[in-house]
Amino acid sequence: MANYTVILAGSGTTSRANVEALMSDHYYAHGEQGTLILAFNSKPSQGQVWAAQQAKQQNIDIIVYANAGAFLDSISHATMVETARPIDESIKAFKESEVFILWSDDDPDCADVLSVCKTYGLASYDLCDGLAKITPADEIKRSSVPVMPESEASTDKTPEEVEEDEEEEEEEELEDEEVEEGEEEEYDDAVDDIYAAIDGFIDLIVNRLAKKLKEDK
Repeated sequence: MANYTVILAGSGTTSRANVEALMSDHYYAHGEQGTLILAFNSKPSQGQVWAAQQAKQQNIDIIVYANAGAFLDSISHATMVETARPIDESIKAFKESEVFILWSDDDPDCADVLSVCKTYGLASYDLCDGLAKITPADEIKRSSVPVMPESEASTDKTPEEVEEDEEEEEEEELEDEEVEEGEEEEYDDAVDDIYAAIDGFIDLIVNRLAKKLKEDK
């Protein structure tokens, strides 16, 4: 039989028995010359891990498309392809593949897979639902990722901005110094008042003592 590839993406919930049964049936029907492609961003879903373990047991080659530095969990034996767009690049590289999705309404990757599959005319199947064929909506859209405005995202500053920042820092330092000096002056004044009070109290005692001594004489 000819070589074939299966792309698996998504993080939908299913059982290990379901994943192993469906993938085994697929391998049995298509032969041993298969390759399993896993596409994810930073970490494989539980279903992808089970599928990879099953593929290893059946001597199916495994290729991972993921972001740089992705955690491979227990599939470190797979061939790694680092990319910022795992779903797009994996489907683009294997346009003749069958695409299986661990479908979840809460996983934006699932909608992204459908969108890319539609672009390349590929059918996709839900591994969480007995490999039922998924029919994408006519106007399916990619998930949107918030992008920080360039003015906020850029860390580079113009010379004028740098100069303004330095002036602001100098003004803040001067204000801090003035506050410290004011606090020191207030402290010195309070100490002087205390000493003056003590001196007055001592003079009072001395005068009374002298007066008492005169009366005793």
